[in-house]
Amino acid sequence: MEALRDHTNWIVNSPSTMDATRRYFANGGTPGCKAGLRFLVVTADGALQPCSMQFHRYPLEQRGRMIEEFTRTNQCDECYVSIRSYLDKSFPQLLWENVSGFFSFDSAR
Repeated sequence: MEALRDHTNWIVNSPSTMDATRRYFANGGTPGCKAGLRFLVVTADGALQPCSMQFHRYPLEQRGRMIEEFTRTNQCDECYVSIRSYLDKSFPQLLWENVSGFFSFDSAR
C-alpha cells in the first residue's frame, strides 16, 4: 500500500493505521476493543450504543452503566472500523500524525 502513496493523496491514512489494518486481516481480529469508552454510537433518539454492531441501548445518563456492563467485559475482536483504527492510538500518536505535517522539523539547522 505504501507504494500507492503519492502526490494524489489517494491514500490518506497514516502508515501506522495501514499497518494496524494489515495486522487485523493477517491475525483475523484485533483484541482490546474499547467500544463504549473510547467511542460510541449516539442513536437518532439520543440513546447510547457502545458499538454499532451491539444493539443494546442505554439512556444518556447511564453511560457509566454501559461501560460497566459492556466495555469492561467486552471481548470482541471482530471489527476494525475507521473510528476504532484511529482511537486505539494514544493521544500523543494521534496528535503527532495529524499536526506534525504543519511544522518543519529540519534537524540540519
